[in-house]
Amino acid sequence: MYSSCLPKGLTLTEIVVSMVIVSTLLVASLHALQSHLKQADRSHLKSQAVNAAEKLLADWFDDGLSSVPSQSVGVVNHGTIFRWETSVTQRQPELGFQVVRLRLFAKDDSDVPLVSVDVAAIAENLQ
Repeated sequence: MYSSCLPKGLTLTEIVVSMVIVSTLLVASLHALQSHLKQADRSHLKSQAVNAAEKLLADWFDDGLSSVPSQSVGVVNHGTIFRWETSVTQRQPELGFQVVRLRLFAKDDSDVPLVSVDVAAIAENLQ
């Protein structure tokens, strides 16, 4: 019988290097997954904010725009809490309208608006 002089199996160095490569790939994959999930949650929240803005505007137009608050917090859509602000951005008394800006924020994220909508409204209907 012939015996082989070649070593069988892997050395400790090869095992450590392969573990480093696998762990690096695993960490990168988990980081990418976490980033993706965070962006998906933010996108879903923005979608809810758009629906909430549409609902607020519809309610305000149904009331003749007399009930437009300048600032408020409330549950608007599916139990999600949003904070909103309104401001008059442009007045055109000679044309009889003004532009109202509605900005919706996540209740816990007060710096960046999720949605910003400008609406032209008849000036005499607004307070």
